[in-house]
Amino acid sequence: MSYAPPTPIKWKTVQVTRHVTLEGSGGIHDEEPSVVLNIKVSLMHPDYGCFELWDDLTGGNKWYAEGGLWLEHTTGGMALSDYDGVAGIDEALPDILEGWGINVKDFRE
Repeated sequence: MSYAPPTPIKWKTVQVTRHVTLEGSGGIHDEEPSVVLNIKVSLMHPDYGCFELWDDLTGGNKWYAEGGLWLEHTTGGMALSDYDGVAGIDEALPDILEGWGINVKDFRE
């Protein structure tokens, strides 16, 4: 028996260039000033979604992150209520969600 992941309701992939840093409790482990990243955002269900970021040069072998997105139904429509997987989300992620009509004002820097 094989596993088939659910088909997303919506998804979008964008490409951006960012300064990236790998940091942990021991400090900065790696850093690059200009990395081309692919950012994929998927809504898997009306209440949640996910995202992936990977560097274009190595296909994610050097720079990779993923996480979850949690949405809530509000009187004004859908809103991003939480995320996990990274310390801070890239600015492209709320841009994508906002393009789908999801309120992200609490997650703008």
